[in-house]
Amino acid sequence: MKKKVTIKDIAEKAKLAKGTVSMALNNDPRISEETRKKVRKIALEFNYYPDESAKKLASGRTDSIAFIAPRFTSPFISIILSYVEIRAFRTGKYIHGITPYSTANEIATKEELLKKMVYGRKADAVVLFSMKPSQEIVEEYKKSGMPLILVENSMSGCHSITIDNMNGAYKTTKYLLEKYGNNIGFIVGETNPPLGQEVHYASLERMKGYKKALNEKLIEYDPALVQYVRHYSYEEGRECMANFMNKKVKLDAIFCAAGDILAMGVMDQAVKDGLRIPQDIPVAGYDDIQAAKMLNPPLTTVNQPFEEIGNAVFDIAINSIEGKLTEEIHTVIDPGLIIRASA
Repeated sequence: MKKKVTIKDIAEKAKLAKGTVSMALNNDPRISEETRKKVRKIALEFNYYPDESAKKLASGRTDSIAFIAPRFTSPFISIILSYVEIRAFRTGKYIHGITPYSTANEIATKEELLKKMVYGRKADAVVLFSMKPSQEIVEEYKKSGMPLILVENSMSGCHSITIDNMNGAYKTTKYLLEKYGNNIGFIVGETNPPLGQEVHYASLERMKGYKKALNEKLIEYDPALVQYVRHYSYEEGRECMANFMNKKVKLDAIFCAAGDILAMGVMDQAVKDGLRIPQDIPVAGYDDIQAAKMLNPPLTTVNQPFEEIGNAVFDIAINSIEGKLTEEIHTVIDPGLIIRASA
């Protein structure tokens, strides 16, 4: 059997100390770029790969950051993760350690995953999207020293990055009311899901923003103008538009607060029903994904600063792991309204 290559073999070939080789392989900033390149070149020639299990045992780290979400089909979550990945490669940290976990929107699955991470030391930090942990779990994370970061939620004991969903929905509803009239159709994620399913904080906040804009204009809230969705999908968008048409609801505009993908479904069904956008029915979305500006007509929508959020998530996780944060970080980001031809 071929002898396993060790750091000692690389050090002898490079005529360097074992410690220097180890630091070079781990991108230690104290090692010059010239030395790093030299060591990497020899490591490649020898087909050397470090023993990760020994490395993790010695460091007490897993080299993994867990990202737990209700589902990863959501553009909001998947786009943020893409920027987290870019940040990882730019910094050279946790390049292969971005580990996603889905809960299928089940509260019990979320709780089990959070326990598995903290009690089994399955990650160096945990990022939780669009969900809240129990206070008991938060206390366990604090005791263990494992950082817990919330996205779209905030609570004591965790770092957080919160998007001001209420203000995003308020600004958009106000704009549509002032430009088109009082009857604004509103499509949002479930605010009262079945037992055992997660309540999405963002949906509750966007509903508050919608109602706030109505109240300011002294317009009575009309449940007939509101539809709830579970999967935030293109197909649900088409179904919502068909429901509005079948019920013959008077609409001056539609605000798809459940996302741009859903807004695309609404627009497609509206066109199939012979309606023109925006002449017959203006449509606005939420997220400002890349495809929004490529539609015909381009979609008016609420801009989520995905890159800013992704960078903040990664940086907070890394700084927490490295012990650089002395207090909780609670970042609030205000989304902007992007006006295009659809409304």
